[in-house]
Amino acid sequence: MSAISLWSKWFSILVLTVFLAGCGKNDTKNSPKSKKVDTTDKQTEPEAAPSLPPNAARIMGHVQSLGDTSTSTFNISFKIKQIKGYGSSTRPLSKNQELQLEVSKQFLEKKGIHLQSGDSLHIVISQTMTLGEESGSTWRIVDFK
Repeated sequence: MSAISLWSKWFSILVLTVFLAGCGKNDTKNSPKSKKVDTTDKQTEPEAAPSLPPNAARIMGHVQSLGDTSTSTFNISFKIKQIKGYGSSTRPLSKNQELQLEVSKQFLEKKGIHLQSGDSLHIVISQTMTLGEESGSTWRIVDFK
């Protein structure tokens, strides 16, 4: 046997050994050390709250008092306990801030809601502003959550 033939046999055996050894290391299906554990639990991940329109906020709080409920639209005094989110361009609100909110009697009837002082509410409010006047803004209840 010539030296070249012997060398090519050893080289072929070496290449085959390296190839087979490399293939065995990449076998992650049977190797307990290399198993990846899926730590995400899709059932426990909270759903993202739907986005809010501009000049709107999602808040929680309590009805302090009701205005004249004999009219088709009336005001309620509302104290904020928690702010859940803002739409773009919404002016900031603060915890314990008291707001005057406008609400339509027809809207309440449609939603089947009868408001009373002391009620806890999770609501979406929207701000309508008069151009050039900050004091000319009105907050309205636009949804109940």
